Amino acid sequence: MLPFSDPSTFSAILSDSKALEIVNETTKRQFSNIKRIENGCNSICFCLDDQYIARFAANEYSYRKLKNEKAILDFLEGQSTIKIPEPIMYKSDPAFLLHKMVEGENLSSDMFLTLNTEKKHKFASDIIDFVSFMHSFSLDDVKSLNLKYWNRYESFLSPKKLFETIEKLDTKLKPAELEYLRGLCERYEIITQENADLVFGHCDIMVKNIAFNTESNTLNGLYDFGDSGLVHREFEFSQMMMDWPSEFLPLALNAYFEKTDIKVDQGKVMDHMLYCRASFYSSRLLEAEEKRISGSSKLLKVAIKRHQGLD
Repeated sequence: MLPFSDPSTFSAILSDSKALEIVNETTKRQFSNIKRIENGCNSICFCLDDQYIARFAANEYSYRKLKNEKAILDFLEGQSTIKIPEPIMYKSDPAFLLHKMVEGENLSSDMFLTLNTEKKHKFASDIIDFVSFMHSFSLDDVKSLNLKYWNRYESFLSPKKLFETIEKLDTKLKPAELEYLRGLCERYEIITQENADLVFGHCDIMVKNIAFNTESNTLNGLYDFGDSGLVHREFEFSQMMMDWPSEFLPLALNAYFEKTDIKVDQGKVMDHMLYCRASFYSSRLLEAEEKRISGSSKLLKVAIKRHQGLD
């Protein structure tokens, strides 16, 4: 079904005209304009007639994500507190998901930082309205979805092995940065499904997945439900901190406490975020991919400063 393990290979073969042909033949519609947009994670994405998004799976991983996303969106249809994609069609061979666009610009960290204090609080509150809405479903409520446990952290190296790898192979971190990571690894505990505080979560509420209304400076909607599933409650927030400005987290956690009466430990959330960045960095070191090592090093340095509260 999906002969290409490398998304770039599939992307080169799937021309704009071929994608348009596949969508029109499958949906029996007559879309006329197609524009390739930034690829999602292992997906090839197109905008059709400025109203619809078609995302083609480029490998088995993105195929599973698209299939999961279709099931999640169908389940949430008519219930969401904010605008989310409306799926029109899912096809398995070739695998693609067609859905209506959520109006709005892609948010950036800089756009969030330009908001005044009141708007920032409102923005965080609106996002947490949706997070708490998803978390309100019991595990029995979502049992029919056959959701997987989302935990990219569980597959990482153990804390001890992680630090040994970075210490042995690294040449880009300063002694103080290495010492900071040592402290993290000494206290960090891997969360497994058995000791997790499981909730039904989005699992990828990063700024790039936010549809932003630039006229009113408000939240318009949310994209990308491919990773949605059962998640440790703290991971929902640590994933946000991969690209949100640091000041967003306390706003989000305070709003979450106000709406749910559940207090999430900010320190543990930040520990998860930094451990994730360090783990990605160590994997690049082991793979000896110099370009990716450099990029991961920059992200890790930013994560350390963010964890220290210096940015």
